[in-house]
Amino acid sequence: MNHMFKPSKKGLFLSDVKCGNEHILVHTVDSIKNKCTIKEYSDARKAQTIQDIIRWPSTKDYIRYVENYMLPNCPNMKADITRAEEILGPPELIKNEKILIIMIALKQVIKAYKTKGFHI
Repeated sequence: MNHMFKPSKKGLFLSDVKCGNEHILVHTVDSIKNKCTIKEYSDARKAQTIQDIIRWPSTKDYIRYVENYMLPNCPNMKADITRAEEILGPPELIKNEKILIIMIALKQVIKAYKTKGFHI
């Protein structure tokens, strides 16, 4: 299933989802990312990477693993894990197959911006 994002007259990129009037609105991470320090964002990314390695447990389970030292030498703390979910989204969204559609759409949006000279 391919979704093509096209810019509206106001600059927002839209994709027709069901051949009707429904659309997907993409919220960027930048607005949330800018509210934390570089280290906090970096730690959140590391937390998400480890969550990916251990096959996307729920955030609650992941926090329990870290707090009970079930992951040897894990550099993450509870704050990193909750921040990762805040900035990057919950693991349920990330591991959902529909994320592929969103990623394709984001690549199209980024490509469109880059062709217009924007740096992302």
